[in-house]
Amino acid sequence: MHALRNSTLFTAEEAINGIQNLPRNIFWHIQRELALVLLDRASDAEPELVVRVEQRICTEADAYFARYTIDEGQVDWRDRARDTEVWLRLSMLDAAGSLSQTGKAELTAIKSRRKYLDREVEDRDFFRSYSSGVQMVVGDAQTDYRRSRRRTLGDSEVGQRKS
Repeated sequence: MHALRNSTLFTAEEAINGIQNLPRNIFWHIQRELALVLLDRASDAEPELVVRVEQRICTEADAYFARYTIDEGQVDWRDRARDTEVWLRLSMLDAAGSLSQTGKAELTAIKSRRKYLDREVEDRDFFRSYSSGVQMVVGDAQTDYRRSRRRTLGDSEVGQRKS
């Protein structure tokens, strides 16, 4: 998928067709690489190819997320997940200047439903889990590991080679 961003290897049409032809589970599971192909290549592709991908984004998401079952008492997260995935993909097309009026209307509707998505795409949006807020790492992992082995094995066993 990453190679589709390379204009030396693939034309914009080949890149967008590559996205369009992905199996449904891959199309909706991959975030970062797919989104970046849309951002990098959509503006140079034939508009009708981009519209087909946009239509897929807008029409296929409901069915993809409906396949998950919600157990009794569990919060139904599917609409929120659907909106987040559609928002990311449409936002990339919008940033590329390739989003149709229909796509813009859907993006606006998502932003009004989900105020937390009424913003620019951030690095964390490309990943399903993202760590932030780490300010400082203390210590040396190798030194700490050797100390812990000495306590466990005893000083004489650390550093001895096995024959």
